[in-house]
Amino acid sequence: MNESIEILFIEDNPGDVFLFREMLVRAKLDFELFVRTSLKDAAESLTGKEKFDLLILDLSLPDSNGINTLVSIKSHSDDIPIIVLTGTNDYDTGASAIAEGAQDYLVKEEVDGTVLMRSIRYARERHRLLVELERASKKELKISKERYRAIVEDQTELICRFDPNGVITFVNGAYCRFFKGVQADFTGKQFKSQAPAASHALIDEKLQSLGTEKQIVTFDYSFINEASSEKQWLEWTCRAIFDENSVIKEFQAAGLDITERKRAEEELQVINDNLETLIRDRTYELAYTNSKLEKEIFQRKSAEESLESEKEIGRAS
Repeated sequence: MNESIEILFIEDNPGDVFLFREMLVRAKLDFELFVRTSLKDAAESLTGKEKFDLLILDLSLPDSNGINTLVSIKSHSDDIPIIVLTGTNDYDTGASAIAEGAQDYLVKEEVDGTVLMRSIRYARERHRLLVELERASKKELKISKERYRAIVEDQTELICRFDPNGVITFVNGAYCRFFKGVQADFTGKQFKSQAPAASHALIDEKLQSLGTEKQIVTFDYSFINEASSEKQWLEWTCRAIFDENSVIKEFQAAGLDITERKRAEEELQVINDNLETLIRDRTYELAYTNSKLEKEIFQRKSAEESLESEKEIGRAS
């Protein structure tokens, strides 16, 4: 996403607006943020001459609440991708929002810069694909699997799909390049087969936690790169995909190499540990110096008192 994008943020909480703006700035996204604090103001902007590339919508507004907020916005937003914000652990509302046409949803308390940027990429890409499918349908054309795959192959993230038993059905080019193989090397194998054995329990636990109430999970693990013998980290975001009966039919996972970030965190921890050691040593040194000084003062004072006492005796005699 190198091009500048114009984002309409429909949110009445100034604190949330500030936090989201800071996340976008720190992510170095080229953007322009337009804020509307009510459904009425947002509808007027959308029906006017203003054009937006993305909508971020809080479902709780002063003049509207819940899924009806999304339904109303969609009636004015034409084909602009929408990311919905929900409250704490409100996954049911998020799932309903997806069913009503939102491209993605975020739980406010779980959002950070990485999650927000991934959601923006996903929402825009998903929307682009849906638009292509709709256009093709109107022209009575068939969208081939190769076109969809081309979109996925353009991703720099590792993309992998696997069935409920964990068997890989598809990987993209980035996945193949990272693990140094071709698609046939990975399809039919277990998703966790590329992870170290020590991480298998974590992966199982995370995947088993997914369901209609929690459809997305993120985790990371480290491993030793056999070629370089260096430690690396991968972060995975796994999303459950359901059939018409709300049964999981497959998982889609997006992987990101976070090695540089982890190394920076480790280096910072070493610096902090060294600083704590220096502070502890300096504190001990100062305490020792103070104790020595107090002892010298006491000895000097005792000597002065003894000298004064001798003088008094001499004067008395």
